[in-house]
Amino acid sequence: VVLITNVVQETEWKKDKTFWFEDGNVSLIARGTEFRVFKGVLAAHSPVFADMFSLPQPVPPEPCGTGGPPVHVVHLDDSAEDFRHILRALMPSRHEKCVSPCHQPTLIAVRDSMFFLRLLHPPPLDEDASPSFHQISAFARLGHKYQMDHFVDEALTYLKSIFVTDLNQWQERVLWSYKVLVPSNFQTHKLPWSPAAAIGVVNIARLTECTSLLPTAFLVCCTIRQDLIKGFEREDGTREKLNEDDFVRCYTAIPELMVASTRRCLFMIMYNDLPSCGTGRECQEWMKDLSIVLGLRSYLVAAIDPFWKWSYIPTKPFGEKLCRSCRNVLKRRFYGDQQSAWNALPDTLGIKVPGWGQTFTEDSIPDDVRHIVLTLTWPCTNTFA
Repeated sequence: VVLITNVVQETEWKKDKTFWFEDGNVSLIARGTEFRVFKGVLAAHSPVFADMFSLPQPVPPEPCGTGGPPVHVVHLDDSAEDFRHILRALMPSRHEKCVSPCHQPTLIAVRDSMFFLRLLHPPPLDEDASPSFHQISAFARLGHKYQMDHFVDEALTYLKSIFVTDLNQWQERVLWSYKVLVPSNFQTHKLPWSPAAAIGVVNIARLTECTSLLPTAFLVCCTIRQDLIKGFEREDGTREKLNEDDFVRCYTAIPELMVASTRRCLFMIMYNDLPSCGTGRECQEWMKDLSIVLGLRSYLVAAIDPFWKWSYIPTKPFGEKLCRSCRNVLKRRFYGDQQSAWNALPDTLGIKVPGWGQTFTEDSIPDDVRHIVLTLTWPCTNTFA
């Protein structure tokens, strides 16, 4: 809602400390905060403001309580915090830096299971190098509202570099532990960073119809436990949550994702005595040892995110008992089932994402494991194209 008026507010508005210029020719009032800025700058970037300022304007009122010459007043229903992010990009100071779509953010990893979410110590937040989630969110939401397409494109480009569509790229973002959630600069209001920001990414994807962001954003949402219900607090104090349908979507997907993790662990340790096996009994003993350790590490077997790497399997305590032939078979089982689960992720979440995943047909399954794959049918119906 945008309202142009020539009526002077009886109560003084709060003058913004940064974006209030003596020679400004329009006052934007965002929930009690006055931004005294320039029509030409706004009109050059936004067709909405350009059309608004092209209409006949009421006679400017007397000077406002905040001082300065008479100007037209535009009342916005946006928060001052959101609009301040837009103005920083339109009128940056010598200390401000705009978002660089090519910037690769520092990522932090956490370890998750159904029972706990243990945060590791993140690296220091470099506010100068990376945009905050609130900045990205403001670019996307207000850019969409005021038809500032370049802001929307910049925000989506940044988000697409994080919430990727390729399984290998998703896994490459792991730095320390078992699970990547969000960049370290994706802070919410009271935390230096929070995976709950993925709720905002889902809402941005819905607003902009950028469906490619949804699968991995939903995947992160599934790991945030109580924050999935509560949402997170924005800079202006309001709470951002998933809509009811998307909340149910995550709630129903969690057990299917855990089944995918458990299924792959069982699938991997189904040892077959292969003719090419070089050690026989030693490989069987290795598999028995592995099954015991996996039983003790439920965060892998029942992980909500089933896309952890082969390198997370705790093989060091067992030495090099597994021959190369059996190791290759296990890796093919592991990554083949994982790629299948990745391709089926939109169906698991009940969404449509054109072009998602790689083509994974029955013919592409290794001969030695094809009968197991076809017996242990993935819950989704389109596992095989």
